[in-house]
Amino acid sequence: MPGPFGKVGISGAGQSALHGWEDSDPVAVFEEALDMPVVVENDATAAAVAERVRGVATGLRTFCFIYFGAGLGLGVVAEGEVQRGAFGNAGEIGHVIVRPGGRLCACGNHGCLETYASRIAARTRLAGAGIEIGSASDIENLYRAGNAHLMEWIDEASGPLSQAVGLIENLFDPETVILGGAMPDAVLDHLIASLDLPGGSVAARAGRATPRVQRGSCGRLTAALGGAALVIHDTITPRIAAKT
Repeated sequence: MPGPFGKVGISGAGQSALHGWEDSDPVAVFEEALDMPVVVENDATAAAVAERVRGVATGLRTFCFIYFGAGLGLGVVAEGEVQRGAFGNAGEIGHVIVRPGGRLCACGNHGCLETYASRIAARTRLAGAGIEIGSASDIENLYRAGNAHLMEWIDEASGPLSQAVGLIENLFDPETVILGGAMPDAVLDHLIASLDLPGGSVAARAGRATPRVQRGSCGRLTAALGGAALVIHDTITPRIAAKT
């Protein structure tokens, strides 16, 4: 499920918000309903695990996954372990400010990445041109047709996204940054090709074994695949049990 979990400063913000869940314990709700153990995970984190189990991150230990869902999330895997933060809300990259004083975001901030480089931003740009989209397939059809408004959005999104990638690299020192989720592969490839990655980054070094940025291979259902992959991940990841 998309975050954030609990009542925080960005609760209820944007189209990805799950209204009414802020005071609920989803684990307890679903375990009672299904009468079996349940794992609840942030969708971007689940997507990152999917790429590690069966995608382009197979064999990597430390990487980041920018997830295009309803909003924009970040899954972080460090030394084989997913990073969740103190309350499960690590990775809200969509609400990192990349343009101070920029566009008003649903969270109340100005200049959030999500207002420039996300499906929400693409939908807003296209709606302004009188084009309504309901799914990733609609975006794919527009891209194949060479729609000028979509191309303009890609050009505009590449700058803020490049800035965000540089920020992620310097914060987490990943082997690679992966883009994926509910965005057509062709659009992601175009976005990646349009990036102007900052040279002032720990990732800008000679002899890299992997690209700084690449597209994931699990497709639009990567978060759903990640839900299943979490079980595999938690089984195969070595852990040292706490001494009692």
